[in-house]
Amino acid sequence: MRRTGMQHSNFVILFGVFSLLVALASAQILGPCALYTDPLGNTYDPNPLTRTGSDGYYYMKNSDGLYNFLNYCSPVSGTGLNRCDGVAAGCLESYNANGNGTSLGIPPAIYSPLPTELGTLGFTMFYPKGLKCSNGDIRNLTVYTVCEAGSPAQGALISTTEIAHCTYIFTVSSKYGCPVSNPSKSAPAPPPVISRLPPPPPPPVASPSPSPSPSPSPSP
Repeated sequence: MRRTGMQHSNFVILFGVFSLLVALASAQILGPCALYTDPLGNTYDPNPLTRTGSDGYYYMKNSDGLYNFLNYCSPVSGTGLNRCDGVAAGCLESYNANGNGTSLGIPPAIYSPLPTELGTLGFTMFYPKGLKCSNGDIRNLTVYTVCEAGSPAQGALISTTEIAHCTYIFTVSSKYGCPVSNPSKSAPAPPPVISRLPPPPPPPVASPSPSPSPSPSPSP
């Protein structure tokens, strides 16, 4: 009888270890984001945009009344949606109320410059590995982070769009979308060089004319 109890205890322990390993394998545990330097030499640091804990996301409701979620450098957390928390960088609330979400892409991201129509300061992050669509396509998410210097907020998700089937674009406005180093602004431009010519020589001084010698007196 004791042996049966020990076998049951061992089974419970092994099952618990197996469940933990499965959870760790499915979670996306990432470190800090790498810095990104664009072709112009501007360097960006997305790490201050990361949100953690029960509010580990930015969110916005789309035109269908469903919430979109996003996080930086780490998966979203605190949404309460399966296939989102601890997995997806971007996530869409599902139409059915079964507690599932739709992953739009998982970290890490692929960096590129911001499109010129959005300005010259900012960066793009592309997540190609989202949940498979019904037609077999893989969802993907592009995040535009636009520089808003002087903004007091950490960041704001200002637009979410499905531009094509299973292809999504999120736009975020933030002071952390501004470069941490900008070669065009980091050092003031040198002052213009003013050519200094030597002063002209002084005019020549006219030498005085010699006084005429007196004429000799005639002899008497």
